Amino acid sequence: MTAEGHLLFSIACAVFAKNAELTPVLAQGDWWHIVPSAILTCLLPDIDHPKSFLGSD
Repeated sequence: MTAEGHLLFSIACAVFAKNAELTPVLAQGDWWHIVPSAILTCLLPDIDHPKSFLGSD
């Protein structure tokens, strides 16, 4: 998956997790913390992608 795919999937998962109230922390959390956290975690190095810096030989 590319960075764009990771970004969309991460945001979608964060929205679903908050709306479904999967954990009390997410249910009570505010969007100003959830969305930036999702963006930061999805932009971590993508080692399984062949064109990534860490995934290349």
